[in-house]
Amino acid sequence: MPASVRMLIVLGFVAGAVGCGGKICRINGSVTRGGEPLEWKADGGYLLVIFIPKNRKADRNVYRAETNRDTGEYHIDKIPAGSYLVAIQQFDDRHNDALRHVYNPGATNLEREVTEEGQVIDLDLPSVLPRLERR
Repeated sequence: MPASVRMLIVLGFVAGAVGCGGKICRINGSVTRGGEPLEWKADGGYLLVIFIPKNRKADRNVYRAETNRDTGEYHIDKIPAGSYLVAIQQFDDRHNDALRHVYNPGATNLEREVTEEGQVIDLDLPSVLPRLERR
């Protein structure tokens, strides 16, 4: 194989690695509303937190957090550094979203940067929710 072809293959692998964000991080944080813990009307339900890469061509994955509904805390063990839209839903046991779908994956406007290992990204939602706007 000619040296020029080998060089193109190597450059392709390097460009692919850089396009994936390069650095893989562990992040954590908590979700609050108006600076207070989330309120749950019943014992059932779950908190859903998803980080969606803004550059969907470079990374088509979504990164779902492990969550604790009682404390509002979340963590993602492996997520590439980069820019993200953050989807948050607070489902009851009937799958009704207490946040009225304002922050669902198709409507959220929450943006956060993942930059370093061990980064804390707290997400404080407003007490009065904005109107639902689809992207």
